[in-house]
Amino acid sequence: MDDACMTEIAQYGSNLRRLYCVSCHITDEGLKNLAKYRPNLEALDIAWCQLVTITGVKALSEACPKLSYLGLIKCDNVQNESMEELVVQFPHIKYSTFMLESRHLIDRARREGFQFTSS
Repeated sequence: MDDACMTEIAQYGSNLRRLYCVSCHITDEGLKNLAKYRPNLEALDIAWCQLVTITGVKALSEACPKLSYLGLIKCDNVQNESMEELVVQFPHIKYSTFMLESRHLIDRARREGFQFTSS
């Protein structure tokens, strides 16, 4: 799948609420078009989409008020520092990146009584 395909799906998928596009050739342009035509999108997983940057992620986050999940595992052009800002700005969206998921796992372990020791 590429940006042209993403745009077609967005334009004509009137009932589209969830989309899983793992390891595709989409860019920020594809995400912007998805946001433009499908503001009611609730979940999107674009893991391993190496051409996506924080620009597309932010555009989608701003334009889709019902978005509750955005999977970004191994989207290496989306910097962790930028994601930290989006987590604060859009608390209703669960962003899934390697760093954020690792942090959730460590926090959960601590809440359940696991104590980390340094060697």
